Amino acid sequence: EARQISPPDDLPPGFYYIHPDDPDCDAISDCYDDDDVYDMFSDDLLLAPQVAFPAAAATPSASVSSKWLFDEYAKEIARRPEKLKDLLKLRGRFVDRFPIVPLEWGTMRDWLNETFPGETGRRRRNRFDSLKDLLDYAVDLGKLARNPIPKRSRPKADSRKGKPLSLDLLIRLHQRALAGSSRDLCIWLLRFAMGWRPIECVRLLAGDVREAVARDDGFIMRHQKHRTGKEERSPSPILPEVLSKLQELLEPLPYLSDGEPLFRSEMGSGKHQGKPLGGQGMRGIVRRLFAEERVKEEMPDAIPYDIRASFATWLGRSVRTNGGTVPDAKDVARRLLGHGAGGDPLTRYWDDDERHLELAAYSPLRLVLKNGGAEPENGRKLVEIGGLEPPTSALRTPRSPS
Repeated sequence: EARQISPPDDLPPGFYYIHPDDPDCDAISDCYDDDDVYDMFSDDLLLAPQVAFPAAAATPSASVSSKWLFDEYAKEIARRPEKLKDLLKLRGRFVDRFPIVPLEWGTMRDWLNETFPGETGRRRRNRFDSLKDLLDYAVDLGKLARNPIPKRSRPKADSRKGKPLSLDLLIRLHQRALAGSSRDLCIWLLRFAMGWRPIECVRLLAGDVREAVARDDGFIMRHQKHRTGKEERSPSPILPEVLSKLQELLEPLPYLSDGEPLFRSEMGSGKHQGKPLGGQGMRGIVRRLFAEERVKEEMPDAIPYDIRASFATWLGRSVRTNGGTVPDAKDVARRLLGHGAGGDPLTRYWDDDERHLELAAYSPLRLVLKNGGAEPENGRKLVEIGGLEPPTSALRTPRSPS
């Protein structure tokens, strides 16, 4: 509450004086988001010679250490690992450039544009979100009078369009993966033959493989990533030869409990030896395949995530070759990519679920094997496919209906 106070002796503990003409007056009033609260003392701001404000509302400082602020905010969000991970991606570069938190938005905006100049702007927007949360926290602590970042200043970001690889490139990458380690081959098959995301490979547990082998019904539990950012465990189809390779990878690791990740580091020493692979490690395996086959010389802007786009494109092509329409191809791709229709996140397990049959018939792995790729040892009958390609945009990740 704001009230007029005549003598200084009447100042209650935790309050301080400010004159309505003081330039900090507007800054302090901006700390109150509730218009009704502001209206209560707006008249006093104009008429009273002195007005009292809670000291915690704003104790602006001319110099706030960036390192100290990052450390304090990291403690605050320690139980929110994804938010903390994004904050740490901003910390190093920001602290190096701004030892003291700047008070001008223009300075920070120019630095964001120069430091994160990506074409799609997704990284720039993510770092902006972390920076805004950090400065909001500084305001809450009373270290800043207000957040210098204005409203409606969030950078725009575009989704990068999928760029599927050619059949020749896919055949060469597959042959290269066959010549590598068993772990790398399994990751390649999950990414290319089944369309899994890197994070879904990271989350694959030893218990998921054991359970799929025991059931032997063509499905494995998949820890999917959804647009909400939440993990969701649901049954997903798996090719028999891929499950066989996963089983071979698990056999020499009997000490892994059911709740431990399957894919581990093959290099390193000490505490880093045998540790679970993270998202960067998963992408690094595909990047290494790209480098060994010189994919960048043919597609300079190719990235590991284009493997998923290749899965969707060549799968849709197979559907159309077998008499399906573009809507049919979109529907099959949606199911096999792991997307639900509307509010259906594929959490149920239907008795008539035939996604494992669709994957066996239309997986790009079949097309690669037919056109010269070496076949993983399994002895299964192959389905011959080939044909025209549907529009890539029809097979990319659909936007959430909400």
